[in-house]
Amino acid sequence: MFGKSIRIARIFGISIELDFSWFIIFFIVAWSLSMGYFPYYYPEIAKKHYWLMGMIASLLLFLSVLLHELSHSYIALKNRLPIKSITLFIFGGVATMSEEPHSPGVEFRVALAGPACSFFLMFIFKALAICVPEGSEAYAVFRYAAYINGFLAIFNLIPGFPLDGGRLLRSAMWHFTGDFKRATFTASNIGKGFAFFLITLGLLQVVTGNAFNGLWLILIGYFLKNAAASSYRQVLIKEMISGLTVEKVMNRGVISITENSLLSEVLDDYFVRYHVESFPVLSGERLAGVINMKMVKAVKKESWGEVRVSDVMTRALDGFVLSPEDSIDFVLRRMVEEGSGWFIVLSERHEVVGVLTRSDIMHLLKIKSSLDE
Repeated sequence: MFGKSIRIARIFGISIELDFSWFIIFFIVAWSLSMGYFPYYYPEIAKKHYWLMGMIASLLLFLSVLLHELSHSYIALKNRLPIKSITLFIFGGVATMSEEPHSPGVEFRVALAGPACSFFLMFIFKALAICVPEGSEAYAVFRYAAYINGFLAIFNLIPGFPLDGGRLLRSAMWHFTGDFKRATFTASNIGKGFAFFLITLGLLQVVTGNAFNGLWLILIGYFLKNAAASSYRQVLIKEMISGLTVEKVMNRGVISITENSLLSEVLDDYFVRYHVESFPVLSGERLAGVINMKMVKAVKKESWGEVRVSDVMTRALDGFVLSPEDSIDFVLRRMVEEGSGWFIVLSERHEVVGVLTRSDIMHLLKIKSSLDE
């Protein structure tokens, strides 16, 4: 979903990150508030204050989005749902959960926490606006913050995935029918319907001359449509891989390299020949390490004929090793969390019995999908 991001904080053990697209939307919001919203609704305020008001209001908007996501995350953690990170990006914010809720009740509580937080913030900012002179700079900023939090709460309560209302709908259907897949299918389709409505509305605005708002609605609708489809696809994938273990999917034709080989030898004999980015390195029959192209490239080309594999390979194997009994669901979570797409499979005797790649799993899913059609 995201490009590069930077970590700005850690709260409740959750990494808070800013996607680089956030900086774009932050300045767009600040610009539109300072050049349009505040001058239109508060013309009596000195023009030199509008930019400062716009910047502060934009910060309050994204602070509100962050608190909304933190509310989801706090309740998720309380219900033993791991949260890896919260990322603020061009369309707002999203908390990354490592797994789906375990019950309808857990999903309901987690989903409700965000809108509840936004409504609470709306009343807080309304109270702050009452405490300052009407028509002042602070009054204008607090009134905007109250309005935008009310909008965030109501918008997120629309009953379609991936919005909070879609999760509330899914939890209710899941509770009454006991069918998680069907509940997700319905909430996802409503979400896609709402997304197409936004796209259509955006196209109409573009045609009638309001290109900026129209394009923005189209982008939001496109994002919601993809997120809704992705939510249901994840449920289907989970169903396909249910009960599957690494042993049933792994590739047993393991190609390994000996630690005493020269880099110049392995480049032609292994990397070029097999078109593989990583290889297990053996010392006798024992797994000694892992080597990949990144490690090779770190060595000067003129030294490849002198440097041995053992000199550049990594001996830290925890991030590369699986057991044949590990579930594919567990492996997929590791791939997402660790950004890895290649693993060595070790037996109880610590023998290399196979390798498993992201491509192996994708090939399996493709076959299962074709059989279900």
